[in-house]
Amino acid sequence: MAFPEAQVAQLLADCKRHCCVCWRWCGSRIHLHHIIPRAQDGPDEIDNAIPVCLDCHAEIEGRSNMGRHFSEHELREHKRRWLEICREHPEVIVQSGRKNAETGPLEALLSELEYNSVLLTGDDHRNDYATMVAAQFDRAIAANAFMSVEPAARERLFRTYKSISETADLVRARMAHRPGSDPYNTISNQIRDRRALLRGEVPNAIAALKLALGIQE
Repeated sequence: MAFPEAQVAQLLADCKRHCCVCWRWCGSRIHLHHIIPRAQDGPDEIDNAIPVCLDCHAEIEGRSNMGRHFSEHELREHKRRWLEICREHPEVIVQSGRKNAETGPLEALLSELEYNSVLLTGDDHRNDYATMVAAQFDRAIAANAFMSVEPAARERLFRTYKSISETADLVRARMAHRPGSDPYNTISNQIRDRRALLRGEVPNAIAALKLALGIQE
């Protein structure tokens, strides 16, 4: 079962494809969250649906012991207020769009992991590896976004980025040595070993993050 498509279309038009919680523009990445979860017999009725971005969905689904969880009443109030704004104060949509144009930190992290996965492809015997990046990981850490991710998935992401960081350090360290020298060759072998491990770690981290964001393959 799913929410009725005609009513879904109306709701998405009414909310202008913005998240009802953070007011971020979502486009095709918007998620319809069950206010009363299906696991608690929440109905597939449009009154039980709230449009949210992927990051807010992870926050709502998160079960961290820190802070207060989203309640049914709060979610309904977020939805009611945003739809009222869209209906009666459309100028706010323009203002919120300017302020919240950036993708959420966890959603951006997913794109970064997928990019790093591409960087891991190719010949492991080359000497000109592209250095893997971690800018969105640093952003997610700064925003404390990982607290909405289940502990097991959070640890997997942390360990994966630890490996990414260590591999990037090795790539930079090799640049201090002459190609063909013993230190250069030793570091090259370490890089190849770490890249081989990361080719297994990164897809698993991507899968864990997609699950946290509510992305279904």
